[in-house]
Amino acid sequence: MIHAASVGTSDGCVIIGGNSGAGKSSTALRSLAGGMFYLGDDICAISNKNNNPTVHGIYSSGKTFSSDLKFFPALTSSIHSHFEEFYEKEVYFFYDQFKSQLPKSGKIKAIIIPHQDPSLAIGFQKIANANALSVICSSTKNLLPNAGNEMFYILSSILHQTPCYRFNLGNDPSLIVDKLANFISTLKQSNR
Repeated sequence: MIHAASVGTSDGCVIIGGNSGAGKSSTALRSLAGGMFYLGDDICAISNKNNNPTVHGIYSSGKTFSSDLKFFPALTSSIHSHFEEFYEKEVYFFYDQFKSQLPKSGKIKAIIIPHQDPSLAIGFQKIANANALSVICSSTKNLLPNAGNEMFYILSSILHQTPCYRFNLGNDPSLIVDKLANFISTLKQSNR
C-alpha cells in the first residue's frame, strides 16, 4: 500500500503522489465528480506481477475538510458523516452513487506529482523517476510507518516502466479533470 491517490479512464490510470496538502485528494475527488474512474484519494495498493504495473482500489471512499465541501457539490449525497468544525474531514462512501466509476484495479500509465502554483499554467512536465520515488516513499513512510522494503521494491520496479510528471494544477480547478483525462488518453500504449 502507498500514500497516493489514483484515477483513470478506459485508457489507464495514473498514480497521484505527494505529501499531505499537495492536491492528491482534491484532484481525485474532482476527477470522480467529473466522470473519471476513481481508485482512491489517499491510500492505494500497487502490484507489478509479470511486469504489469497495476493500481488497486481498496476503500471506495474519500475524505476532505468540511471547509472544502463547497468545491465538491456533486459528492454531497455520498457524505457518510458531517462535521460542523472547520478542521474536521468529511468522509465519503462512494459505492452507492458511483459504483460504475470504481474499478477494482487499473493499469498504471504514469505517476504524477501535483504542484500548486497559480502563476503556472495548467499542464504536465516530465520529471525524474527518482523524484517521484522520493516523494511517494517519504509520504508513505510518514502515513504508514510499517511500509518497508516490499513497498519500495514494488514502487521502484513500477517506476522503471512508467513515466513520471509534475502536474501544474494552474489557477482554474474547473480545468483539471479535462486536462487529466486528455493527458491519460495521449499516453502511449507502452509506457516507454
